Amino acid sequence: MNKKYFFIITGIILVSAYFNYQAKATSFAIPQKVLDYLNKKNKGWVFPNTSKQVLDYFKKNKIKMYPNYITGDFNGDGVLDCAIQIATSKSQVTARHIAITFLDQKGKIKPFILENNLNSPYIYLWRYKKGEKGYDFVAQKKFEYKNDSIGVMNWGESGRSYIYEEGKFKMFETSD
Repeated sequence: MNKKYFFIITGIILVSAYFNYQAKATSFAIPQKVLDYLNKKNKGWVFPNTSKQVLDYFKKNKIKMYPNYITGDFNGDGVLDCAIQIATSKSQVTARHIAITFLDQKGKIKPFILENNLNSPYIYLWRYKKGEKGYDFVAQKKFEYKNDSIGVMNWGESGRSYIYEEGKFKMFETSD
């Protein structure tokens, strides 16, 4: 009888640890204005499932970002902005996954939908820091990120960078 409880408790702890790591972004300081917007526009939203490979990579490499939530100064105004990937409902199969950036402009948030059909647990967000080097695969040239920028990455396949220029986000193929 004691072995049975031991295995049940161990199983509960392991499952709990996995979901705790995956849901850490909810303990992140997501601005209340962003939460209010998401709850109003996407009632029932959740963070999408993230593949074990992506979670293991973040954990193994001690990456201090979360696959579905990043922050940075994306428009270069010195104010912290955020990007978030959500599923529009708890049904991960039928939910539409959306990557949204929120710029904090004079105390108000301005949302930008970057992508809206990301139905894969292998897609995650990445922050490129100001000054990092990148490569534009379409233009076939190197460049330097002028501000923090958003990567929408597809594990083991491809990635795109969203760079804020002239009042909007422009997409660049920066990974293959």
